[in-house]
Amino acid sequence: MKNKIIFLLVVLWTCSCNDQTHQNENLDYRILKKIEIELSSKNQYIHSQLQFLDSCTIIALDRNFRKLDIISICDERFEKSILLQDDGPDKVYPVSSFFYHSVDSIFLFSLDAVTFQLVDTSSHVLNEWRLQNLVFPDEVFANISGSNGYFDPFSLTQNGMFHLPFNFDESKNRLTVNILPQSEFMGFKDRKTYYSSPLIGIYSLENNSFMSFSGEWPDLYQADKTPNNPFNNFVFNDKQKFVINFYNSDKVFSSEKNDFYRISSNYFDERYTLFSIDAEADYTTEQELNAFHKDEGYVNLVFDPFKRLYYRIAKHSNDNLGKENSHRMEAEWSIIVFNENFVVLGEVLMPKKTYNYLQILPTNSGLLVSKENIYSPTNNEELYEFDLIEITL
Repeated sequence: MKNKIIFLLVVLWTCSCNDQTHQNENLDYRILKKIEIELSSKNQYIHSQLQFLDSCTIIALDRNFRKLDIISICDERFEKSILLQDDGPDKVYPVSSFFYHSVDSIFLFSLDAVTFQLVDTSSHVLNEWRLQNLVFPDEVFANISGSNGYFDPFSLTQNGMFHLPFNFDESKNRLTVNILPQSEFMGFKDRKTYYSSPLIGIYSLENNSFMSFSGEWPDLYQADKTPNNPFNNFVFNDKQKFVINFYNSDKVFSSEKNDFYRISSNYFDERYTLFSIDAEADYTTEQELNAFHKDEGYVNLVFDPFKRLYYRIAKHSNDNLGKENSHRMEAEWSIIVFNENFVVLGEVLMPKKTYNYLQILPTNSGLLVSKENIYSPTNNEELYEFDLIEITL
């Protein structure tokens, strides 16, 4: 009996040691530079998405005021706004997200109109692609549970809430976007359709059609109770291969390697809500929003072409805030750093209610992180602020 107990203790000790080997190394960061842009009363903005125009300049989408703002980081000033037209020959549909390609090639996506538009910096509409009555190829449709054969593109950015951009590949003249299958199932059972479908569609601008579909779901989403989040962002590397970031899974999916890789947070312990996807299941909007804001989740993924690293953004659970209706931007969060071989290099804990973790841009000096978080006690409405940070590896 004594030998059995000793053996059990050895096994438990071994398992404990093995668990520790999976813990990410604790990293630190330092602020290289603070950027403060003074605002005048005319600089109204609610930016949902940021992208570098060049190494000194950011272009930002303002969905509410229907414009694209040009901001100089080097000179620390607002330069100008590109106003999007409401009517006439250059009418722009309500914009959900954008992709800046060049000075006279800015792609816009409208979730309302299910349309891509191409505009220049004078807000002239150069081209548009209406995406309606989209049907899966037979070989794709056959593997989707409860599908009626149709699907819709989905791309949405919203300040503090959603970061689901699309991508343009100039070499192939193609757009890559999230897709959402239409379902014949009722209630929450339609998640069975979502989680058996490809996640990504590649649209050829030359042929005006979707050419291929890709992406797989982790096992977590194949159970009778699953997370309620069919929308996951993806990021391209400089080889035009993408990695899908799943909101509630510790795994990411690589299109280059066609495989899943575990990129988990030290601070996560599966504190997320599982929803039954039975046909009889019914949940209130309050329950869904509570899970969206309070549950832990991998909310963003960033590729750094300068250091050839990925940064997975982990929003921690809000349960410890002691507030009934806490917002996801109030939560603590961290950055998991991993390389192109999907080896985790470490994780850095970031201060809560200071930054906007959905607006992070890599530079050749470090990471530019927006401080436009309305829940920040130090948020200054008269300044547009960023910190340029360096994670110490």
